[in-house]
Amino acid sequence: VHGPDGQWARNVRRLAPQARLALLDARPPESRPIHVCDWHLQQLHEQGIDLQPPADPPHLEQTGPVLIHPGSGGRDKCWPRQRFEELAVALDQRHPVRLLLGEVELETWPQDTLRHWIRHLNAEPVTDLLRLCELLKSTALFIGNDAGPTHLAAQMGIPTLALFGPTCPDHWAPRGDLVTVLRPARAKPMSWLSVQGVIESANRVLSSADNAEQTL
Repeated sequence: VHGPDGQWARNVRRLAPQARLALLDARPPESRPIHVCDWHLQQLHEQGIDLQPPADPPHLEQTGPVLIHPGSGGRDKCWPRQRFEELAVALDQRHPVRLLLGEVELETWPQDTLRHWIRHLNAEPVTDLLRLCELLKSTALFIGNDAGPTHLAAQMGIPTLALFGPTCPDHWAPRGDLVTVLRPARAKPMSWLSVQGVIESANRVLSSADNAEQTL
């Protein structure tokens, strides 16, 4: 949080004056190639708190559709919508595809675009976490930007294809045995990534349980 004098910290002290308050700098330093999870654990360790990372989730037998989420809370982290649409149409020729729209997309996308995705692409608006988990459990592959659903899919042991561009995967990439990260050699706008590149990666993941980080 912002610090010991921030509103969040004051509220905790007011509600639980007996509790020990551990404060974290949420963002890892840009000068260090340390993942955000390791950064948080390191800070806790320095304050005398040692936590064990959760065990890897079991590998689920996935026979369902490819689940695609085109959004993110950060606009710059979003692959172009048109390319997601082209990806869905191309993959659907060989494997069932489902599209989901989160709260950010429902609030920020133009209404004409939302209607097109819902009516013609059968995209499902999902604003409930339990519904999202239900969809993920029956998914053969999840494809998404650097966003919450992508990280959740990875943590649940779902084969995950994470699309990166301007953000640093060394700091922010989802973790998991079945995670494939598509990343440029150095930070670039999301337009760096071609539809064909994602299709080829998705087909490889669908045909193999191996995980990989690919630098294109």
